[in-house]
Amino acid sequence: MAETDRRFEYFMPDISMMGAPIMRKCELARDAGFDGIEVFLWQNELTSVPEWRAKAGLAGLKLHFHEAWSYDESPKISNWVFHHLGMLPQVPGEGLDWCQVIEEEPVVVYAHHMRDWQRLRDNFRFQTFSLLNPVTREFVMHVSDFLDLAVRLELPLVFDTQHYATWCLGVGMVGDTQFRRFCFQKTREGESRLWDCIRRGWEQLRPYVREIHLNNYVPALGELFGANIFPDPGKGMLDLARFGQMVRESSWSGTVIPEVSPVHMWRGGYSVKRFQQLRLLAERYMTGNQSLP
Repeated sequence: MAETDRRFEYFMPDISMMGAPIMRKCELARDAGFDGIEVFLWQNELTSVPEWRAKAGLAGLKLHFHEAWSYDESPKISNWVFHHLGMLPQVPGEGLDWCQVIEEEPVVVYAHHMRDWQRLRDNFRFQTFSLLNPVTREFVMHVSDFLDLAVRLELPLVFDTQHYATWCLGVGMVGDTQFRRFCFQKTREGESRLWDCIRRGWEQLRPYVREIHLNNYVPALGELFGANIFPDPGKGMLDLARFGQMVRESSWSGTVIPEVSPVHMWRGGYSVKRFQQLRLLAERYMTGNQSLP
């Protein structure tokens, strides 16, 4: 890669390699050309933090961590399984307790924790998304409150393209009428509304962003499987190439993470080639270099 492109570091989310041993995940990320791994803090992953540090070090990779959501906020079958396997907390906010054990590396936590002053650490990076109240099904923190606190306190942020658009539009999760209308019906109105959210959000938050999560909605995959993934060009609602151009023009530098479900990466077995293709696609979006393979 050209030297000028090194303003971006590319990390692989370990959740995209779910089921693989830690060393295998590190080898896949290293051999695919990633600079590091972001480890999702499942409850049963906490005892593995020392192993992650050791094996990532052997592979020459950097580490970030990410707070888990809770089962109450998303009581679907897969999360019920994860909860009963001891992987997900039952109630919102419990996942922050797990983040307290990480004192060195950056940890992505959800936005509403901004208000919990006594529990915050310098290594926290705040996600551009609030979790849901399990009773009211409303966001725990309103996006306007988030913008006020983030800018006033100059807090370090993670700009997630899909999550921020969802939050900005005020739409709910799967099955919500607005969610379907704006995110899963490929219309000019939906694409325009999503892009306006992303553009305005980036213009307001860019000085505080330390990390970007590249996500999208893919109508062809349906609401259950087509959210929170990083698809091939032209298949998603958000124009990520246009987003990458906006980021370049703003002279931003930092960590970029293409997020994709393990369901879409497995296809008979994880392979270095598949993860390399994922990284190269992220690089094409972020650098505008269409000559990359």
